[in-house]
Amino acid sequence: MKNVKGIRLYNVLVEENSEFKLSVDELYLYSILRRLNNFNLETVISMDGIEQYSRNFNDIKFYSKLQEARKRVKSCLLNLLDKGVVQVDSEPKNYDQLLKITFVENLGGYEYIPFDTFDSMNRMVHNYIYFVVSKWKGTKDGSFHCSKSRWADILNVNPKTADKYVNECVEDGLIFKNVGDYSNAEARNGQMKQDSNQYKIVPFTDEEKSNMQKKEEKENTLDLDAGVDDSWGESNKFPFDTGNWLSKGNLTEDDYEIYILHLDDQDFISECDKKRKRILNSKKGEWFKNSIDKPYMEQAKECLERKENGKREKQATDIVHNTDDVALLVQGRIIPHAEWNQSDKIDEIYYLYGERDSASPDGVGWSIRKVSLMDNEDVEMYRPDEKGEWDSDVKQVERDMQYEDERVIGLPSDLEKYY
Repeated sequence: MKNVKGIRLYNVLVEENSEFKLSVDELYLYSILRRLNNFNLETVISMDGIEQYSRNFNDIKFYSKLQEARKRVKSCLLNLLDKGVVQVDSEPKNYDQLLKITFVENLGGYEYIPFDTFDSMNRMVHNYIYFVVSKWKGTKDGSFHCSKSRWADILNVNPKTADKYVNECVEDGLIFKNVGDYSNAEARNGQMKQDSNQYKIVPFTDEEKSNMQKKEEKENTLDLDAGVDDSWGESNKFPFDTGNWLSKGNLTEDDYEIYILHLDDQDFISECDKKRKRILNSKKGEWFKNSIDKPYMEQAKECLERKENGKREKQATDIVHNTDDVALLVQGRIIPHAEWNQSDKIDEIYYLYGERDSASPDGVGWSIRKVSLMDNEDVEMYRPDEKGEWDSDVKQVERDMQYEDERVIGLPSDLEKYY
C-alpha cells in the first residue's frame, strides 16, 4: 500500500446533490474509521472503541452523555452502511462487538486530509468545512467560492451559525478567506452587490487578495513601531540576509524561509523569536499567530523541503545515469551504491524503471523512481540484473508468464486440463 500520510475522503461525500452525501457527524465518523486503517485498508474496532477514541484522543464527543454518544455512533455507522460507503463483516449489534470495516473505493475523485490536521481539530464541523474547501485545490484558481447561505445549506444549519463555524476555521488557521469585492451591480434596495468569499487551505497570495481583503488586513495590521526604540535591531549583525527580522518591517513568507534556513544559528533565531514573542503578546497576537506566524512557518518548511528534495533528486538522477546503478539516501546524503558501507540504514533508493510507451523507439519509456526501504536487503530488488539491464513493465510480464508456465507444468496430470 502506498504510504500516504492522510485520510482519504471522496468528494461525493460532501457534494450537495450526491446520493453519498454525509452529514457532519457521519463524515467525522467515516474520517475516524479511515484514520484507524491498517495496511489492508481495514479498520477493526467496536462502536465503544470509536466513541472512546474520539473522546480520549480527539477530545470530541458524539454527545456529552456516554449512553447517548454510543447511540449516535451506532446511528452514524448504520447510515454509512445504508449509503453504501462502507461495509462490515457482521451486523452491528452490541457496542463492544468487534467489527471489521472496509471501504467502498470506487466513488470517484478524492483528497487526503493530513493526519496532523485532522488530529488538531476540536469540532466535527471543522473537519467537514476543511474537506469542502480542500477538494477545490485542484481547480483553476484552487479556491472555493461560497456565500453564507450556501454554507448554511452545505452544513444544514442557519446562515449565522454556518458563518460562525467557517470563521472559527479561519481563526484556527485551518482554512483561509478572501473577502469578496463589491461590484457596480446593484442588489436589493439599491445596495452594491458583493462577490462571494473565496476559501483555500493555503494562504492567498497578495496578487490573489481582493481589495476588501487587503482593506481588512490593513485595518488589522500591527503597529510594529509602537513602543519600540528606533535603535532596535541591527541588520548587519549576521553575515547573511536577515530580511525583516532585525528591522521594524512586517514579516513576509520570505522572512520565514530565512528563519527555517538558519535554525542552526542560535543567536539569529533568538533575535527572531524576540520579535515573534513581542507581536504575539500584543493585542493583535491571536490574529498574527493564525494569519501570519503559523501558516507562513508551515509554508516555509514545505518550500525548503521541496527545494531540498529537488536537489536530492537531481543528485540521484546524475548518479544513476553516471554509474548505471542505484543511488541511495543514507544519513541525509545521496551516495552511489558503490560508496555504501553495506551496514548504514538506507532510507530511500533511486532507480531506473521502464514503462510501456508506444511513442518510444523500443516501446519503453525510462524514468527515475524513488522508494523508501524497510530493509537494507531489499536494495538488490531495484538494481540492474546480471546483464546490466534495469527492470521494466515488459520484463515483469515476461516473468509472470514464465512463472505461470512453470506452475502449470508442475501440476499433477489430472489438473493440467483446467489450465
